[in-house]
Amino acid sequence: MSEKSYIRLLPVNLWFRDNLPHGGFFISDLDGIIWDAYNNKLALIENKYYHGQMKEWQSRLFLIEDKIHKIGCEKLGIDYQGFYRINSQMMIRGNKNDSDYFRELKAELTRKSKELHDRLILRDFKICKIGEKLEAVDEKELIKILSLGRIK
Repeated sequence: MSEKSYIRLLPVNLWFRDNLPHGGFFISDLDGIIWDAYNNKLALIENKYYHGQMKEWQSRLFLIEDKIHKIGCEKLGIDYQGFYRINSQMMIRGNKNDSDYFRELKAELTRKSKELHDRLILRDFKICKIGEKLEAVDEKELIKILSLGRIK
């Protein structure tokens, strides 16, 4: 894991990695959606730390996402402002060697996440498309839905 993204260490993301297809099947999160409801404006944000670069597949995926939002927002009368990538550096106030601190923090989070993952049991799944009613599904059905049909 080359980028400084701790979200991938969450147990549910490890569950995704364990249960969904490998090879040509990617999951990405979006760091932010900004919506100015008063002025009907919308923008997307992807944040990278420490000069982090997007992987080639993520760049392609986000270009698709940008085009989808341009078309969709135009049809809905929303002023789409674009998809912004921001690079920044995290700093800890009063800490002179941030890279050592974050390296230690990442190692600790990785250890704790793996420890939790080994004990993790996800259950009582409910799923729906946005705007629809949640429906209970078992784990096999959830995997089938999330794999977009690759796992039967």
